[in-house]
Amino acid sequence: MRAVRLGRRSISCCQLCLLFCMVWSSGSWKRTGQSDWRSSMGNLKWIAILLGVLIALYLFTRMQQSGLETQSAAVFPENQGDIHTIELWTQADTVTIERSGDSWSIVGHDSLTMRPNRMDTFLDQALKVKRETLISKNPEKWSKYSVDDSMGTHVRLLSASGDEMIHTVFGRSTTDWSHNYVRTVGVDQVYLTDTSVAHMMYPRATYWGEKPKADSTNAELPPIPVDP
Repeated sequence: MRAVRLGRRSISCCQLCLLFCMVWSSGSWKRTGQSDWRSSMGNLKWIAILLGVLIALYLFTRMQQSGLETQSAAVFPENQGDIHTIELWTQADTVTIERSGDSWSIVGHDSLTMRPNRMDTFLDQALKVKRETLISKNPEKWSKYSVDDSMGTHVRLLSASGDEMIHTVFGRSTTDWSHNYVRTVGVDQVYLTDTSVAHMMYPRATYWGEKPKADSTNAELPPIPVDP
């Protein structure tokens, strides 16, 4: 059922009808004995004015809320096969991951190997996040949602030819840990995501990679002493 939002209260259509009935039957508008024609017409005029004001308020509220309707849409391109380079950074850290065939490596950290399932989680969950509710269209509020250049986590995807596929900025909510904020660079709008994925975009090499573990089967065994 549709509702008219007045501040923090909502008045439904049924409540509006109830309000009209109360107004019609109470106070100076209550008819006793024989109705005076002019008084009745005056009452009807005021009821019509009140009805017009409420309808106008309803339409105005609907227009304001139309920009906050939830519409789910993908944040990142669906064709992950075109992704060659993933750049992640914040104001404090940065990491670049590149594809080589079917494997991934951390640029500038040859001593590290990718942690098991780390990329699978990123590709299957983080890059499939969806944006939902439109939160703001005002760039001056980016810092409020931690999606400005200094506070947000940047995610930039490049193709094999070096073309930018998308550049987004994610921000964490201080009150709702199950969702994040996201905006696309070059666009003013900030959206709420359908799930929290910012923790999967940590821009530090040791989050993505680890030093190879020594193979104990190939380790050289110490010589066994033999009694003369």
